Amino acid sequence: FHHADRAERLPGIYEVEARSTRTLSARNVRLVIVPAPGVVLETVHLWPTTVELSEHVVSLGDLSAGRHTKVVAQLRVATGGAISSALVANVSLRFEDTRGAHREWVQTSSLPLSVEVVDDGQVALSSTATDIRGEVDKVAAAVAIQRAHDSALAGDVDRTRAAVDEVEKRLGTKVLQWVNADGT
Repeated sequence: FHHADRAERLPGIYEVEARSTRTLSARNVRLVIVPAPGVVLETVHLWPTTVELSEHVVSLGDLSAGRHTKVVAQLRVATGGAISSALVANVSLRFEDTRGAHREWVQTSSLPLSVEVVDDGQVALSSTATDIRGEVDKVAAAVAIQRAHDSALAGDVDRTRAAVDEVEKRLGTKVLQWVNADGT
C-alpha cells in the first residue's frame, strides 16, 4: 500500500514497486508461530494471521531483497510459582523460492523468555527492552489511528478524541507524518 497525495508522486511509487519485483527473494512467505504449552498468542498486530491446529500462520506475502519486515505479536505467558524462565514459542519461516520450490527455514527452535514476577507495574514496564517498547508503541498507535478514523466516520467524537489521545501517549505527538515511496 502506498499513499500518493499528488499525482506527480505516482511514478516514484511505480518505480519502487517495479524495482522490488526485480529483486524478489521469496514468494508466499509465512511466519509460523507455535506457542509453548501455557502460552497464548493473543494477537499478531497488522498482519493477516490464521490458526491451523496449534500453528499461528502469519502471511507476509512476497519479500524483496533489501526490504525489512517486522512482526509484532502479543503473547500471554502464565506466571505463577517460582518461574525464572519459560519457553515461549517455536518459530519458523516458510516460503517458496523464486522458482516456485517450497522451502522451510527454521530461524530458531525456541525463543527463551526470562520472566521475573514483580508486584510493581512500573518496574515491570521499565524492564521492557527500549527497541521492543518502541515497536509496540508504533503498533498501538497504528491501531489507535484506525480506531480514531472509524470513530470519526461514525460521528463518535468522544471515542475519536480518546483514540487521538492514545496516539499522543504512544508517540508523544498528535501530529502524524509519513514517508512516501519516493523518500519525501
